[in-house]
Amino acid sequence: MSHDPLVIPVERLEIVGYADAFDAITVPRRVPPVFRFTDQRESCVFPPYRLVGRWVLDGAVAPITDFEEMTAQRRATLLSTPLRAEPDAVLWVDEGLKTHYGPRDRENNALRSEALVRVKTAEVKYRQGDYSAALQHARWASAAAEDSLYAILMEAASLTRLWRTKGSSDDDIDAAVSVLRDQAQGLPDAWRFPVELEKLLEEAKLLEDARANARATDYSAVRSELAGASETAPSILKGDDLDAIEFAREKESMVDDMRLAYSVLKLSLEKHGVVSSVETGRKRG
Repeated sequence: MSHDPLVIPVERLEIVGYADAFDAITVPRRVPPVFRFTDQRESCVFPPYRLVGRWVLDGAVAPITDFEEMTAQRRATLLSTPLRAEPDAVLWVDEGLKTHYGPRDRENNALRSEALVRVKTAEVKYRQGDYSAALQHARWASAAAEDSLYAILMEAASLTRLWRTKGSSDDDIDAAVSVLRDQAQGLPDAWRFPVELEKLLEEAKLLEDARANARATDYSAVRSELAGASETAPSILKGDDLDAIEFAREKESMVDDMRLAYSVLKLSLEKHGVVSSVETGRKRG
């Protein structure tokens, strides 16, 4: 390949594929396009390059046969239909390996909108102790919204709690978390990473202890812990209160699920510019 400096207007280019290959993915991936000249269809422009407005800068030009060879070696993917190159645009692949391409702001906003739903779901699952589901949603959110420190934090916290429950070593956990810490380094509030992560981990530990205590037969210990530094002596729970406590716990879980469902519905309505009838009625009343 030739690596001479280039300055190419996107109007001369179309996208024939991208420089990556997947059998399956679980989170969205932004991928680097492989361009083909519309007036010299035997030549392609390969990454690494810089996309600045309507310009492709410093790419590598090579014959189309090089791209075909990369595709055969599963180092690149061919699109079924070429896409006309657009200024300041982004190409990404969803979990179904479907490609999406368009103006950077539009595509990033679509990803952030879904990421918000995912990170809220991750938060609920995390507090319920379902760290596997929390990690799955948090990973999606941090991949889609790369500038969200909270999404990265939720991924780090979920991974830590999940791996600890599986008996992973502290060294393995620290190595995995350090990768996420590095991912956050370019963000303005990256300095908050260790403090906020510790808060999330402490919250999970307290919730785990509370759930364990709720299943215990000695409920006076639970009430004493919740009372904390209260000056009044805590009441003593009796064995007969078991059904009431279990009912309250299940009710609280149902309320959390309902809040999540409403939050997801509200975000979906707002995403499509629709105002819910409940909120509209409240404003009129």
